Parts: sequence; structure tokens; C-alpha cells
Amino acid sequence: MVIGAGPAGSTAARFAAKGGAKVILVGSKGISYVSRYGINTYSEYVGLPDMPATKDVNKIYNDAIYLYKKGEVSEVNIVYTEFISPVKQEVKSIKLIPLEKKFGQSGKYIIEPNEETVFISEADQYLFAQGTHYDIYKKLGAHVSEENGEKGVYFAVWAPNAKEIYLVGEFNNWSGVTHPMENIDDSGIWNIFTDDININGLYKYNVIDKNGKSKLKSDPYAFFSQKRPDTASVVHNIKDYSWKDEEWMKAKDRLSYNDKPMNIYEVHLGSWKRKWDGEFFSYEELYEMIKKMKKIDKKNIVIT
Repeated sequence: MVIGAGPAGSTAARFAAKGGAKVILVGSKGISYVSRYGINTYSEYVGLPDMPATKDVNKIYNDAIYLYKKGEVSEVNIVYTEFISPVKQEVKSIKLIPLEKKFGQSGKYIIEPNEETVFISEADQYLFAQGTHYDIYKKLGAHVSEENGEKGVYFAVWAPNAKEIYLVGEFNNWSGVTHPMENIDDSGIWNIFTDDININGLYKYNVIDKNGKSKLKSDPYAFFSQKRPDTASVVHNIKDYSWKDEEWMKAKDRLSYNDKPMNIYEVHLGSWKRKWDGEFFSYEELYEMIKKMKKIDKKNIVIT
């Protein structure tokens, strides 16, 4: 299975011609290459911008996953052109599925992820390095997951300058050496999957810098954290949360932001108002206050 992107369509077309792969074409530049080799495309996405939106990426991804699940292809690869300089470009290939996952120092094993599996793929690394991975919160942090039928929690954190990182928490008595994390392909993204911690479990990262100094760090992508003065992150499953903002989301989609003036005044709620004893208001309490303000100026106050 090959996804041809731009000039990489030449390599994609040759591969498809030899191996009988199905081609999903991304970008208009690949059309001539595919036509030259007489390759029929499964689908084409030629009108996308250089940095496609997440919804466009999802459409392409879903096409590939559909073919894989039906058994029409045995693997899914991305073929793309990496721009190095005005006179040098390199065609590269990344295998998406099945995923080869490193297992310590002993080698690799193959996993075929299901809907419950969270992992960092090579495509995730590529988009994250570009600064265009708009759904990275679904991968970094702590996520209830499943690997090879085993239920547990998947942790991932970006720390490119770390020498070592260990997962610590109540589950291992905050021991800094029992649960080492792995630097995925030297990308600076460290991860670990474990069934030793449960939902609502407290955790931090024990980060060892290049000088060998150890620091306990909270998870910047945690979905839940302890209340001050405690600072540990908390494993939380947001999949169980029931959102109740359907009407607001539909109304937002109907708004046109490109042809109307907008004045944004951002307020840090914790600095804006506090209780008499210095305690913070809850979101529900703040919402009631802001709702009264919204009655005064219905057009220019948006609660997010």
C-alpha cells in the first residue's frame, strides 16, 4: 500500500507497478508520474494545501485503514519527498501498519493496533517535528490503552535533551529506576506502556539530564493534576467524559470568521477573580458570572 506525495509519485508508481499495490495520491505533482506508469489510483487528493487540515489527513488515513482492514493490502506505507535544499531532494518511505515496535534491546515485534491502542508512529514523529501535528494531545501524556490484549496505560513525553527518563508514582513507591522509558528512534519522544498503574493513579517523570542530575517533572500533557500545593499528575480516562456542547459546536461551525471583525481579549480566570480567602472559583461558578456579562454584550463575548 503506497501513498504517493508530490514528486515521490515516481517511486510510488514504480513500487505499485512491481508489487500490485494500491495508490492513494496526495498532491497534484504526482499525477504525471502515476499516469506515465499506467497506474490506477484508488483515490486522489490533489487540491490540498501544503499543510493540510487534520480533517483532510483523517480522510486519507481512513482510506488506507479501510483497505488494510478489508485485507486488500498487507501493509500501509507513506512515500514522500523531503526537501533538503533547492538542489537536493530525497524520496523517503515510512511504514505505518503493521507497526514494528522496539522491545528493549532484544529486537522488535509487530503489533497491529486496534481502536484501544495508543502509540507514537513514524508519521506522528514526522508531523510533530514539523510542528503540524494538531492532535498530538491524543498521543503525548497518559492514555488508557491496550497492547497485544493487555490493558494498561501508555505514557509519552517530549524531552529531547534528556539522557534518561523513568516513570515514577505511587505504584512503584516513587522509585526512580524501576520503569525506564524509551527514546523512540532518538526523536526526543520518550514512551512506556505499563499495567502497573491504574486510573486515578499519581505519577511524574524522573528526568535525568546530560549531566546526570535528576528532576521530578509533572506531565505537561496530563488530563488531570493534583490541586496545589501537591503537583503530581493523575491518570485520567477522558474517553468516559460525556461532552454537552453539541449546540455550541454546531453554532460555532456556522460562524464565518473571515469576513467579520474580531476583537479578542483573553482573560486568565484565576487572576481575574478569586474568593475572599484567595481560593479559586470553580469553572461552574465562573460560568455563571460570565453568563451574566454575556447578556449585556451578546455578540462580543465567547465562552470557551
